[in-house]
Amino acid sequence: YTTALGRDSAFIHLTGAFASLILRDGKGLHLEAGGRWNRHSRFGDHATFTFNPSYAWDGGWQLFFNASSAFKAPSLYQLYDASVGLRSLRPETSLTTEAGLRYAPAAGIFSARAVLFAREIRNGIDFDTASAPPALRSRPPSGRVAGTSPRTTLSCQEKSTPSGTGTTRAASPMCRKATLRTTTSFGVRATA
Repeated sequence: YTTALGRDSAFIHLTGAFASLILRDGKGLHLEAGGRWNRHSRFGDHATFTFNPSYAWDGGWQLFFNASSAFKAPSLYQLYDASVGLRSLRPETSLTTEAGLRYAPAAGIFSARAVLFAREIRNGIDFDTASAPPALRSRPPSGRVAGTSPRTTLSCQEKSTPSGTGTTRAASPMCRKATLRTTTSFGVRATA
């Protein structure tokens, strides 16, 4: 078996550096900010970031916002596989924002959150299973997705409490072992 690839063409070198800063004021304000720089031997330099402020207050309430970017280079398989590789693929990049409200009382049995989100993706990489034979493809240059994602969690675990004899005995909570989790996402996709 011979290949048309050069001796070193199926090698990729990736170098990166990152930093993250976390600040808490002790009164409910929380801020996380970070950045990453990547140097890819084929696709050059790319920088990404995260910015995540939130504020929590008494009773288990939290208001939050997240903004982040991403860089994902095609893998060697996606570029060079003899059956489905596509050398013209470009790195996938994205920008995501979300904002939401979370309620999680201190007892930890119940939590709920509602999130609004928006995501813009450039040069998305998909595996097209509808084509014959299946093949990798680059999605249109830009795609946007926006929507909501509510989630509710109920969990109750068996707890132990100390007895007068120094041993533990099982408590009798309303539920011994139950977990209920519902997540619903709704999104609208627009392609430009």
